[in-house]
Amino acid sequence: MISKEERTFYEKLQIPLVLYDVSNGNMRAELIADGLCSVGTKDRETFLNQLNTDLYLQVHPDDKEWLKHDITNFIRKMNDLDVVYRNKIHNGEGYRMVHAIGKWQLMNDGSEMACLAYYDMMDPAGKLGKLFSGAVEGEAETLFRDNLTGLHNVTYLRQFSDERLQLLRSLEKQPFLIYININSLHDYNSRYGYSRGDDLLRLYAAQIREQFPDAMIARAVDDHFTIIDAFDDTDQIIDKIDTINRYGLKTAYGKPLGIHAGICKVHPDMTAAQALDCARIAMKNIGDDLSTIWNIYSREQDDEYQKKRYILEHFAEAMEQGWIKPFYQGILRTENLKYTIFESLARWIDPIYGTISPGEFIPVLSHYHLLHELDFYMVDRVCRDFKIAKEKGFPLLQVTVNFSAQDFDHADVVLELNKILKRHGINKDFIIVEITEQDLAKGTDHFKAQLKRIREEGYRLWIDDFGSGYSSLSVFSQYTFDRIKFDMELLHHLDDHNQANRRILRSFVELCREMNIHTLAEGVETKEQLEFLKEIDCQMVQGYLFHKPSDVDTLLRTYQEHASTEFETTLERRKMNEHWLQKRT
Repeated sequence: MISKEERTFYEKLQIPLVLYDVSNGNMRAELIADGLCSVGTKDRETFLNQLNTDLYLQVHPDDKEWLKHDITNFIRKMNDLDVVYRNKIHNGEGYRMVHAIGKWQLMNDGSEMACLAYYDMMDPAGKLGKLFSGAVEGEAETLFRDNLTGLHNVTYLRQFSDERLQLLRSLEKQPFLIYININSLHDYNSRYGYSRGDDLLRLYAAQIREQFPDAMIARAVDDHFTIIDAFDDTDQIIDKIDTINRYGLKTAYGKPLGIHAGICKVHPDMTAAQALDCARIAMKNIGDDLSTIWNIYSREQDDEYQKKRYILEHFAEAMEQGWIKPFYQGILRTENLKYTIFESLARWIDPIYGTISPGEFIPVLSHYHLLHELDFYMVDRVCRDFKIAKEKGFPLLQVTVNFSAQDFDHADVVLELNKILKRHGINKDFIIVEITEQDLAKGTDHFKAQLKRIREEGYRLWIDDFGSGYSSLSVFSQYTFDRIKFDMELLHHLDDHNQANRRILRSFVELCREMNIHTLAEGVETKEQLEFLKEIDCQMVQGYLFHKPSDVDTLLRTYQEHASTEFETTLERRKMNEHWLQKRT
C-alpha cells in the first residue's frame, strides 16, 4: 500500500504521526515518522513491533476501554478521532496527557490509511498549535500545499475542512462553502499553451486569496477552487465573486471565459463533504450560460440534480424495459379534416418518477450526446407499432420521427435508418424525418450532406418549429425539404402587434406553395385558429383541438370506439398534395 517514495517522505516528517493499515478491519502500524521516534527512546523497528503487539500497552488502565471503543469506531468510519488520554512516561514515572487526532490519508495507489498524530499535551507550544495556526513546518507544507498556486491542496481540504466549519460555528458565525470553476480551461490551454493556463490558475488563485483573506482556500482539483468562510449574507459573497470574474476577464492573457461559482449556506447538520457536493451541484446547474456567474444552492436544485442523474443512469434501462415509448398525435388535412399522418413523440413513463417530460430528459440526453440512441430507438419502436396496427386493421399512415443534428455527428443516419426499416420490412415511404429549424441554423457541411442523402434515399424531410426564433430565409436556399411545420407560437399570438403573425403566416404559406413546399401548422387549440388556417389555405393542421398524443394501444382503442374517424388513403394523400401545390393566388 505504501510506495517506496511515500515511505521515504512520511518517515522524514517531523510530525509525530503513525500510518496504520486497516484493510482487514484491524489496525496495523506500517510507518512511524521521525517526529514520533524523536520523542521516545526506541528505534523505529522496536516502536512498530510494540504498537503491533499491544497498541494500548502504555495507556492508563482507566482509559483503555473507552479509547479502544473510539478508535474502533474511527476505523469503521463511524466517527472522527480527536481524543485526550493518559499514556505512561517512558521512564515509568507517571503518565503524560496525549492528544491523538485521526485522519484518513489517500495514498498514491488509491487506498486509504489511518493517519494518527500523537501530541504531548505538556508541550502546548509544540507542533499541534503550529499546525492548526497555519505556521506548519516545511514537511507539512509539502504535504498540504499546492505547488502551482501556493494555496492549500485537496489533502488539506479533506483533513481540515470540518474543523474549520466547527470553528466558525463555535464562534456563532454562519459558514458558507463556495466552489469556483474556471470555465473551459482545457480550451484555453489548447489555444494559448499550458504555460499560459498555469498563469491563469495563479492569477485566479491570487485574486481569490485577495478577496477572501480570512478564508480556508484550497485548489480542489484541476481548475476548481474551494472556499470556506463566514458571512452575514450572500450579497457579500456575490460581490467578491463578481470582482474575481471581472478581474480575470480584464487582466488575463487572451480571452478567458471567466468563472462559475456555486454557493452553499452550510447548515448545522452538514459536513464539509456534503456542503461541497451542494455547492458543486449549484455550480453545475449554471450549465454553459456564460452570462450567469454564480448560483446559490437550494433543496429544489438538489432534487433537480438527482433527477438528472437518474435520467442519465437509467436511460439504457428505460429503453430496454419500454419505459420510453412513442406517443402519436394525428395530423389532419385542413380542407377535409381527415387524418393523413401521425407524429411520433418520445414519452418516458417511469416506475419511480411517473411521467418524465421531454423537457426534462431531452436536455440531459443532449448534454451527454445520447440523442442518437433515443432517436434510432424511436424509429425501431415505431416500426414495431406498425406491425401491431396492421394486425388490428388500423389504417397505415405515414409517421414522422424527430431527429437531432447530434445524430449526424455520431452515426450514419441513412445507413441506420435503412437497417431498422429492412429488419422490420417497412417501406421508406412510411417514415418521415423531422429536423428543427434550430438545428438547420447551426448545421455543418457534413450535416447538410447527410440531409441531402436522406432525400436521395427516398425519405421525406420536414422542418420543425419554423418561426421559433431562429428563422432565416436562407434555409430555403441552403436545404431542400418537403414540408415546413410552423411553430405554435406564431399561431398562439395571431393578434399581437397589430396582427403581425397573421400577415407572416399568410405570406409564408404562399411562399412555400411557390417553392413546392408543403405546409403544416402545429398547436391548433381553437376553432378560430382553425378557421384562419383554412382561410390562408395552410395545407395541414395538428393540435389538441383534434387529438392529444397517446400510445399505440390507446390509439387503437379510440379508433375501435369511434369507427367514423376518417383517414386518407395513400392515393388520396398524393392527389390532395398535388392539388394543393397547383393552386396559385
